[in-house]
Amino acid sequence: MSADSGARDLGSAEAGIDALRKVVDTRLHDILHRRQPGTLRVGFSGGLDSTVLLDLLSSIELPDGWGLSVAHVNHGLAAEADQWQAHCKNIAENYGLPCEVARLEVARSGNLEANARAARYQFFAELAQANDLFLTAHHADDQVETVLLKLLQGRAFKGMAEVSKVAGVTIFRPLLATAQPELVAYGQARQLSWVEDPSNTDVGYDRNYLRARILPALVSRWPQIREKLAHRLVSNKAIGDVAKFEIDRYRTQNPDGVRIVDLPSDPHAAVAWLRLYLETGGHYQVTDAALKEFVTQVRAERRAKVAWRGGGLVVRRALICMVKD
Repeated sequence: MSADSGARDLGSAEAGIDALRKVVDTRLHDILHRRQPGTLRVGFSGGLDSTVLLDLLSSIELPDGWGLSVAHVNHGLAAEADQWQAHCKNIAENYGLPCEVARLEVARSGNLEANARAARYQFFAELAQANDLFLTAHHADDQVETVLLKLLQGRAFKGMAEVSKVAGVTIFRPLLATAQPELVAYGQARQLSWVEDPSNTDVGYDRNYLRARILPALVSRWPQIREKLAHRLVSNKAIGDVAKFEIDRYRTQNPDGVRIVDLPSDPHAAVAWLRLYLETGGHYQVTDAALKEFVTQVRAERRAKVAWRGGGLVVRRALICMVKD
């Protein structure tokens, strides 16, 4: 390698570092200036993505009153879990940051990934204080994978939001518009140290299969897929926000429940309408299949009822009413 090419590579790496820092700095201050000060708690697995996020945050001057902390979850599912925990505590110490660690018992029956995620957010909820934000390193490739998974599972075309509530915890994802290769380049340029979870290469998991086999082919064929998907999700969110506004207004005008005559005549539209009605009220547990059967029962004027843990819907005279267990 010539001196000139080496200088160009170094300059390119430094430009990439500066560009990513600017992205995170901008998004961070846009979010924080609207909130009361608290603690930024970084969900830190020790992997590449969260390592890059932590390094970026450590180089950004936070607004007055905001602190930075690290939260690591030891799921105890991998043989290396204790080594990863020690690594994360050491990295946090190197940055001069406190590191909260929890070793969780994860149910192995059912969907292990979903169980681990639920346990992780439960820990976050227990850790959170007023005004805290939890930062995760979800990026644009994660977004594509999430949308593809939901479509293949027959679920809604809906991705992750930059800021959202999960299990009562406010989650901020400042890297959501950043492609994963940019994170790799940043980590290498900064000579960061991270752990590699061997389960991430197991294509027996649907998400890993999409990441290893499908997404590279999609990006090769359609290089702008991340940006186009992000644009579509923003448009869908705007439409959803309008729909939720109208549902909220309907709820105010009809506090006793949903008038059956107000349900859309098309059964698919009726299910979507009820789905939005429930979600604006904070109810996400019921499946589309259950709502479809409920609508069928309503149309047939049978004893219609759909239930979930903690509540449900029943028909009383000409109204669909919420009930509690």
